[in-house]
Amino acid sequence: SFVEQQQQQQQQQQDMVTTMISNSQQYQSWLLKGSAICTTTQWVPCPVSSCRPEDFPEERFYNYTVVSQNGNNNDDDRNDNEEEEVVLAFALKNLCNGATMKQGMVNYATLFLILIGILLMNWYQRRMVVAFDEDEQTAQDYSVRVKNPPGDATDPDEWRRYFKESFHAHATVITVALDNDNLVNALRERRECIRKIELQVKPGTHLDHFNLAKMSAEAQQSRSTLQKMMAKFSPGLPELFGRKAELEAMIVGWAQLDYPCSTVFVSFETEADQRRILTALNIGKLDARRNVTDKVEPIHLFRGNYVLEVAEPDEPNTIRWQDLNMKISDRLKPLVTTTICSALIILGIALLIRFIHGQSVMFAATAIAIFNILFPLAAKGLTNMERHSSEGQGQTSLYFKIAAFRWVNTAIIISIITPFTTTLQNHGGTVSSVYAIFFAEIV
Repeated sequence: SFVEQQQQQQQQQQDMVTTMISNSQQYQSWLLKGSAICTTTQWVPCPVSSCRPEDFPEERFYNYTVVSQNGNNNDDDRNDNEEEEVVLAFALKNLCNGATMKQGMVNYATLFLILIGILLMNWYQRRMVVAFDEDEQTAQDYSVRVKNPPGDATDPDEWRRYFKESFHAHATVITVALDNDNLVNALRERRECIRKIELQVKPGTHLDHFNLAKMSAEAQQSRSTLQKMMAKFSPGLPELFGRKAELEAMIVGWAQLDYPCSTVFVSFETEADQRRILTALNIGKLDARRNVTDKVEPIHLFRGNYVLEVAEPDEPNTIRWQDLNMKISDRLKPLVTTTICSALIILGIALLIRFIHGQSVMFAATAIAIFNILFPLAAKGLTNMERHSSEGQGQTSLYFKIAAFRWVNTAIIISIITPFTTTLQNHGGTVSSVYAIFFAEIV
């Protein structure tokens, strides 16, 4: 009868829901006990109008189709039954307490304590940096760098008189850097060529011009076809000697030119002189470059009308003299290129991690750990293509590349590829993915 059919359908629905509830019970790994993972779940009805399958992972959403028969008891046809399909949507619901007021207050208190600890640690580190700096004296602690000297101020004695008369400070060493990067780069490359030639000839060989010319001609004459082809990729003695001769001719020409002053390094007798000068000439970069004379004492003006931009220099052994005077546009070109390359590499690895994560969470974590090791090697190669005035700037650029990669590769990509509804899921959720990454990094 119609009533019996309705009872059978209701019993089937109850059995189906009971089966789904029993199948939803998950067992948590002992390594994840005490975490935010919720394993207490239950299948609950979800309105079809508000529950969309694309909002849920496949394992957390289920459509159940029920065929119902509606009895038609009119006088024309008393036995006519009409079948109707009804789609019932079920979603897997977490039965854990979730975010409670008590838990929220504990989280805020923990965050507040962490922030206080970071501030205290920063304050303590600043004090220790000063203490360590005063305990270990280097040339940097006694020196200043003038970033905007007049182009014709190339006489060290003029700078010595300026600091003596304006600050009563005794300048021990003065280095006037000229805008002659082409000459410096040619000298550097020539020295590298000589070093490579020394490695290819026998020890004790005279490296005068005529002897090297003879040896290069003999090596060129005795080469086979294969050796000539290989010389295009791996320069030999003839190529190195030819490049050396070319550089020497260029150096002779560049050495005859006049170059303007670009930077001045001054080392003083005492550290107190350095700090007094840095304090007296501590004005904004914009005011110094616009030569706003009202910002400093008249006695501190160079030649009576120049405002100097002074700062503490880098350590002498970290300055890249060949790139010291490079223009901003020339610095930006390789920097933009390497930044774009880094972004493309990060994007490609992120897409690969997303694909691997769809196959296995543990494999994705292993891939993340491997890429965290390999990417710094690529980042170093890209950073070496950039032009920085000091090693510190190069290290800063390298740090930002590695930090951006690990930030995206470890945190951002996992947050993007993990659906919100599976955040607290035992398998494939955010917590289990983070656990797998930590485990792979340790191994």
